[in-house]
Amino acid sequence: MSGFTCRGDEDAAERAGLWCSRLDYVLEQDLPFHKIGIAHLTDTGIMAGRGYLEALRLIPDEEYIRLFRKAARRGVGIELNFNWLDMDEDEMAIHLRPYRIAKEEGCKFYLGSDAHTPGRFARMKQNFEKITARLDLDDSRKFVVG
Repeated sequence: MSGFTCRGDEDAAERAGLWCSRLDYVLEQDLPFHKIGIAHLTDTGIMAGRGYLEALRLIPDEEYIRLFRKAARRGVGIELNFNWLDMDEDEMAIHLRPYRIAKEEGCKFYLGSDAHTPGRFARMKQNFEKITARLDLDDSRKFVVG
């Protein structure tokens, strides 16, 4: 997504700043958030390529708290869309951190696979079960379009 969502030569710190400022911008818009889900939070064009895990790691808890508190107040859904089955535990811990904070701040979640082949789609149930178990999510945390 170089040249579209970002220049492509940003370091991890700049990408972390872009992630925060752009999510903040979206959350400030006059939108029907009760009908909207924000997709790919930890797997975005801004975070694509080298250094995305470092960018996620560089975002302070306080900034995640501020943004997810705003997201919860606005009533927007937060998509869980990453493939745990292709990550090691250290990578998964980095991905789960913002979602844990989102949960603490009262966000609601939905699942998205982006599976483009039958083989990948077949694995998504297992993937989602692992993610929801690790985040201790139940139906009370489900984003329902209102």
